[in-house]
Amino acid sequence: MLRFLLTPLGLSVTRDSLLPPSPGLSPPPAAPRPSGDSPAWLPPADLSALSLEEVSKCLRFIGLSEDVVSFFARERIDGSIFVQLSEEILADDFRLTKLQVKKIMQFIKGWRPKI
Repeated sequence: MLRFLLTPLGLSVTRDSLLPPSPGLSPPPAAPRPSGDSPAWLPPADLSALSLEEVSKCLRFIGLSEDVVSFFARERIDGSIFVQLSEEILADDFRLTKLQVKKIMQFIKGWRPKI
């Protein structure tokens, strides 16, 4: 293993796999990123500002299938349109079940599943 060290006298290169790692030279750990599948992620109260991806996360959060999530993504439904959807549009145009329509409408009104 090659090890590069910056010293006051310049760059030093060593070939030794037995050297312990220097704490100052290791990169910091990456911060965890929230996702729709992560239990730490929670949807915001104001849904109107959601991006397309955030709408997808919300649909997954309330337990809708990937088919439904994909349909919303294909139709480019962002938060602004999402909060304006009616039961009629969801049932007739999106062809969702009554339960799916109910979950989305209640979610828009503030319902969140207790996990």
